[in-house]
Amino acid sequence: MKKIVAFTVALILITYSLAATQLSVPLGHRVYDVLKAAELRGYIAPLPNVTPFNQAYVVTLLHEIKTQSNKLSHTEIDEINELLSEFNVQETPTQSVSDVLHRGHVRYIDKDKKFNTAFGIYGEFTFTGGTVDENFLFDSRNKARVFFSSDITQSVSVHMNLGLMFDKLDNRLFNATDFTIPAEGFYESYFDPGLDVTIPMDSFLLSFMMNPELSVSLFDNRFSLRWASIKRDWGVGFNNFQLSSSAREFNAIDGSMAFTDWLHFSFIIGSLGKFSLAVDDTTKKMWIGEGTDRRIFFTDPFHENHFSNNYSAHRVELRLPGNLTFSIYEALVWQKRFEIGYLNPFTVYMLEQNISSDYDEMIAGFDIQWHVKGKLRAYGAISTSEMNEITPSLFFKHPRNILAMQAGIDLALPIGSFSSMTAQYTYLGPFFYTHQPVKNINGNGKIEQIVSYVNKGENLGYPLDPNSDEILLHASIGLPEGWRIQTTGKYQRRSGQYGYAIDMYMDYSAAEDGKYELKDFTNNLIEKKISVEIGAEKTMETFPLKISGSYRFGWNTKRLHVSDETHTDDTGTAIIKSTFSDAWSAPSITHAVTLQISIYR
Repeated sequence: MKKIVAFTVALILITYSLAATQLSVPLGHRVYDVLKAAELRGYIAPLPNVTPFNQAYVVTLLHEIKTQSNKLSHTEIDEINELLSEFNVQETPTQSVSDVLHRGHVRYIDKDKKFNTAFGIYGEFTFTGGTVDENFLFDSRNKARVFFSSDITQSVSVHMNLGLMFDKLDNRLFNATDFTIPAEGFYESYFDPGLDVTIPMDSFLLSFMMNPELSVSLFDNRFSLRWASIKRDWGVGFNNFQLSSSAREFNAIDGSMAFTDWLHFSFIIGSLGKFSLAVDDTTKKMWIGEGTDRRIFFTDPFHENHFSNNYSAHRVELRLPGNLTFSIYEALVWQKRFEIGYLNPFTVYMLEQNISSDYDEMIAGFDIQWHVKGKLRAYGAISTSEMNEITPSLFFKHPRNILAMQAGIDLALPIGSFSSMTAQYTYLGPFFYTHQPVKNINGNGKIEQIVSYVNKGENLGYPLDPNSDEILLHASIGLPEGWRIQTTGKYQRRSGQYGYAIDMYMDYSAAEDGKYELKDFTNNLIEKKISVEIGAEKTMETFPLKISGSYRFGWNTKRLHVSDETHTDDTGTAIIKSTFSDAWSAPSITHAVTLQISIYR
């Protein structure tokens, strides 16, 4: 027993003296634009489609790009050197007060024992202001975090932080499916602790956030293991079906194994979260927005237990001849219970969930990409959560074939520094990401469990409503002296035939009775949206400060809901078909400007 206690204490002490070299580089960092452009040009081999990457791997890739200096412009060489300098700052200890002010942290390095430890702060301040139909609105997000990070040798790293947030959120300034809540759990008022919080907010409110991370990398980065609450992106596209960069963070253990240069396996097992807002007295649900523009916020009120879910997923990537990469994946949202099959990353989840009585929300799919070295990358993906009809003439029309599809192309742009462009089409079919309520199997009384594909009230996958499609154009152009321009255009359509919201599930008994019509997307459109955003960011060379700004134009029109045809079975009432007015509303116009300042991060 004493040996066990001693080993446990030693493990804890080691864990809290680890290093930052293996920590993930957050999604959204400019280095991913550099790596994407370098991959398109053929300076580096095709990268795994599972991000974020750890810092050590990113540094290795940057050095590999730098070996192609004869193909790089002076501006691109400068950008590579700036990035390497940013990542290598942890290799030098703090020597003066000036160092502390310049870096925002204190660093201690024991080279003999290979310990590297830092304590510090960082902050981020974001203000979005503008008009929606000529009414001025603003959204303000402000956070300050203290952190501790450390490492031992070059294999293990830890990061621990705690952030305080002071926000006033207003969803009306954003494209509806892009709006996200940055805090954890709930907001509260310092002056009125019992305040029922709604969005848009009437005042500034307090909350917190934390993104702990423990990361291990072995065998020259061929095996990595990470226990963290961070943003992740799994797939070939600009946002993805399995896990999207737009999704909220959640605590999970994820791992990656490169069995060979051409076979990669990734897995993740985690616990999904909740976020609580005020409950509408009439519908007994939570909403974001007001009037006809409000949207369901699909999560639990405080202290309730309808959403109590885990998440398991894995992905296999296989490099093929001809610069092709083929990947296949599965993902599950499942009630919190001891389902040991779902805890094994090498389980075939589709079979396991059938063995365990089909309680859970599952998606499965594949994607493929093709590189034309030095020019472009073309890709496509298809995913499903239900497949019932394989007759070719009905495959894409049958209501029980619940599908999502994506196709796109990345182009290397011959301008600026590490510049690229993406054109992409994405379609989510009716009911995609939804799941009918299931019987509680955890002994929690009569509570029905919801296992839809959501985390903290927001989509885990592609940021679109079910029964919607999107055309997306995106460009990233690097400029000298730390400047980068980003522009994104989206045209989105939404069909209201059936299954067009995350809380609308398929009634299988009604489907068996033929009560659902064949899919007819274009003849049942209820909403059209255009969003065009252009922005620029500047990363300072001599001080850890980043300033970014953007302008967004939004255009939105819709048809008003009239009535629903419903069907009731033992799981409740499901909408079989919706009816909307023939007339389209006058367009709603948004002009919004965002300014963001990040310091020491």
